[in-house]
Amino acid sequence: MEGRGLDCSDVSDAEALLKSIGYYRLSGYLYPFLKIPKEEHLFKVKSSLGKAIQLYDFDRDLRLLIFNQIERIEIAVRSAIVNISCAETNDVFWMTNSSCFAHLDKFSKTKSLIDKELQNTREDFINHFNHVYDNPYPPSWMISEIIPLGVLTRIYENIASNQLRKKIARYFGLTVPVFISWMTIITLTRNTCCHHARLWNRYLSLRALAMNRPSFPWVSNDVVQGKVFFTLCILKHFIDVVYPRIPKQWGFLKSGKSNSCGNSCTMCETSTAIAPHFLYWHILALCHLSIDTVSATWNYGLLQVCIS
Repeated sequence: MEGRGLDCSDVSDAEALLKSIGYYRLSGYLYPFLKIPKEEHLFKVKSSLGKAIQLYDFDRDLRLLIFNQIERIEIAVRSAIVNISCAETNDVFWMTNSSCFAHLDKFSKTKSLIDKELQNTREDFINHFNHVYDNPYPPSWMISEIIPLGVLTRIYENIASNQLRKKIARYFGLTVPVFISWMTIITLTRNTCCHHARLWNRYLSLRALAMNRPSFPWVSNDVVQGKVFFTLCILKHFIDVVYPRIPKQWGFLKSGKSNSCGNSCTMCETSTAIAPHFLYWHILALCHLSIDTVSATWNYGLLQVCIS
């Protein structure tokens, strides 16, 4: 890398670091530093391994922050789908009842996935149910706890009653198509975080649908739908619904120093935390935080997330 113009002197024991991370994983963070044409693999002037490591560390922090919010959203979505469907169908076993679904072929596929999860699970509550009851399947709220989020989205998509699907989507202030689209994006982002894959500067091949008449404040300018910023806006919308009065002490990051973005930033507390509404449209203001407020990686990294 040094022979191609990358300064490695700003990282102590660079060889050991590369062995622990792996060149292939790190190459995604080195890519922006390549000259054009990038196929020549030559680095721009003043490119350094330390700057790439800053992006790498920032990306790890970003994944943790985002996954923390996806956890809250996922639990709320699972609960809403199960509770509303049980009430509307008057059937606690609706998830394995073919009459509740529009397409039998799709139902068969999701039912097979449910069977697989039930066969492989070691959850105590499933074992207890099988030991005590003779029902072939547990109630839907138990099944919802063991199936992947993507499978749950497919189950929702195949619900026969359009009114039921609308009621669930409206709970989150969305239409049915947008709800399905956004849940797919959240699932993809969740999997990215779980597999420690690069999220920074990532472009999703799947384009999320946009709302025509948003129930909550939404971006008014053009936002590239495949980029991370649009995903942050999606997460922010769900957080506004499921945690409208989220306590400020649930801040994304803590630091021992006070901070200020200057002007009117709704995300920054004047004491020790970046507020949970990190996902506000004003996220760009975070780019102006002083470096020592959070970490040395946030200024540069977040700027790249927002505009790259």
